[in-house]
Amino acid sequence: AEAGEVLAVVRATGEPALGVGPAADGVFRRGVVAVDGAPASLRAAALAARLLAPGGTLSLVYVRREPDPGAAELPDGRNVAEALQRLVVALRGPAGRGDAGRRDVTIGVATLIGDLPAEIVAYAERVGADLVAAGTHAAAVPGAASVAAAIARLAAEGGEGMSVLVCPERG
Repeated sequence: AEAGEVLAVVRATGEPALGVGPAADGVFRRGVVAVDGAPASLRAAALAARLLAPGGTLSLVYVRREPDPGAAELPDGRNVAEALQRLVVALRGPAGRGDAGRRDVTIGVATLIGDLPAEIVAYAERVGADLVAAGTHAAAVPGAASVAAAIARLAAEGGEGMSVLVCPERG
């Protein structure tokens, strides 16, 4: 599906939408998620983790605009590194529950500096991702839908094209 179609489905239904890339073989081995701490990006991370094949790798990526080391906070004031590590623990699931979480998937984190859509897609290309995911929360953050749309468009344009998962906040 085209990037615009994926966003149209999300807008029309309020549900996550997956645009499958032309080179997809039905198995997602490497996923990259744009994480900004908002509920929609956390939902995207959880869904992307569930879509990965056993033995897959998931990268949780935060992008900030400024190279200022003091800018290592999410918009709500939480420390980025701590928030990403808490998300890793949550995605792996609680100890003692074999069916909870993804202990069979390697989960890593990265913090990048630059333009969010371009950095996410460039990172996904560098690591050979076949799935890129983002949340959209346009009602809460101006420009958020356009960020998710730009990620979807850039991912669809890159090489053979990646599959794109876009998740809205729950209504």
